[in-house]
Amino acid sequence: LEDVSTLFNQESVLWVRPGAIFPEVTLVLEVEDEEQARRTVDKLVDSAGEFLDAEALPRTVGGVPATELDLGDFSILYATLDGRLVLTSQASGIEALTEDGDRLVDEDRYKDSVEAAGVPDDENVAAWIDLQQTFGLVETLAQLGDEPLPPDVRANIEPLRAVVVSVSSSFEEGSMRLFLHVR
Repeated sequence: LEDVSTLFNQESVLWVRPGAIFPEVTLVLEVEDEEQARRTVDKLVDSAGEFLDAEALPRTVGGVPATELDLGDFSILYATLDGRLVLTSQASGIEALTEDGDRLVDEDRYKDSVEAAGVPDDENVAAWIDLQQTFGLVETLAQLGDEPLPPDVRANIEPLRAVVVSVSSSFEEGSMRLFLHVR
């Protein structure tokens, strides 16, 4: 348990984005010791694999040695790179960290929401939810279930852009702000 809690001592990022069938869910944890982090996850995956009758197999993703636990309908992949432990439901979660190019913080819709939220330089964005993409995913799932979104629901969610959660903390106290970005 102590080894697992150590994985969360540094900064972390969780993202969810659309995937082919299931959404991609990726957790990136900054770690001090990549080898220790990998051993910790290996132990967890070995235990889960025994319980779920699934085997973890080595795989290379984006040129990075990774491990995949195939659970049938979906997999859990993990790797360490550049002082980070990455756990993801799709290879694209690891590949995104190996590729050059813009990151979320470089995208206009992210910058616009953070600016609209008035997040000062001494606060960190703890969560940013692109509501247009989220509602697009919900709408797709509703259509797959043969239950399209009612027109009044669509009209109500149209102006919603994002949710921004920012945090500020010091040794003595901390604060959190929640902002709904509406167009």
